[in-house]
Amino acid sequence: MGEVVGLELTDAELVTAGQNGDRDAVAVLLNRHLRLTYHVIRRALDGHPDTDDLVQETMIRAVEKLADLRDPTRFRAWLITIAIRQVKNRARRPPPMSLISPDPPDPGVDVADEALDRAGRDERRRRFRAAARWISDEDRWLLTLWSRELDGDLTRAELADALHVSRPHAAVRINRMRAHLIRAHEVVTAYEARPRCPGLTRAAEGHLLARVSRHIQSCPSCRPATPLPACAPAC
Repeated sequence: MGEVVGLELTDAELVTAGQNGDRDAVAVLLNRHLRLTYHVIRRALDGHPDTDDLVQETMIRAVEKLADLRDPTRFRAWLITIAIRQVKNRARRPPPMSLISPDPPDPGVDVADEALDRAGRDERRRRFRAAARWISDEDRWLLTLWSRELDGDLTRAELADALHVSRPHAAVRINRMRAHLIRAHEVVTAYEARPRCPGLTRAAEGHLLARVSRHIQSCPSCRPATPLPACAPAC
């Protein structure tokens, strides 16, 4: 396969050629998605020196398992699934916040709204980054994939494939994650208020979002300090 011809082929065509033994097609396919794979793994490892090794392991795994990919049109989501699995197997811990930084999506605003004041927008992003530390490990991984969707690196169909769910189910999970993130944003806002409510400090022991959220909803001192952002339209 010539280099120019290979670059003109779709992912599905390259996968099919690779499954038929065309090594050039596999090389073009992996090079095409190297940036996305590196981006996800580098942020997952927070710039750790093992990043390059894990990217290489992911690519090797993709080559080894390429014949098992039944639907060639799902290659990109399949590759991201391998990358995430490699990171999870290595770390056995929640993804650090750098995985969704420096610009995680704010579920309470339209991400395309340029009318927002920049300082206010940056402050909201900082708070939502802090809030993401309160949500579950699975919600954080979902937030990561949703970030990649908003950046144009993944489509909704590919995100759903990476989660092994239908697109409607993916939308439900994203909306649920956003609701959890908004609740966590309330916690961060109340916790940063001065003077801080003593009851909130006690409720925050153990880092349980549900317990802290219940305290905020019932505490007259905390509720005024935590305006709920308007939720973005449904996915």
